[in-house]
Amino acid sequence: MDLSALPVWLLLVRATDDAIYLEMSLPTVVNESGYVTGWGERILLPSIAVTGGVTPIEEGDEDASFTVVAK
Repeated sequence: MDLSALPVWLLLVRATDDAIYLEMSLPTVVNESGYVTGWGERILLPSIAVTGGVTPIEEGDEDASFTVVAK
């Protein structure tokens, strides 16, 4: 599927025990299985340092509350 006529940006997030990594990406091609196989642009955002580790939100925890603190 060619996505060039429908510009939809994705915010990609990867969390480790030390940092959270963010990337804004513009997919241009998605294969028949639904996987992105072509990128128009990828913008790496500054990483966020983490102290104390990252606790994933488990499936079914949609109502879980959390606090984001920016320094």
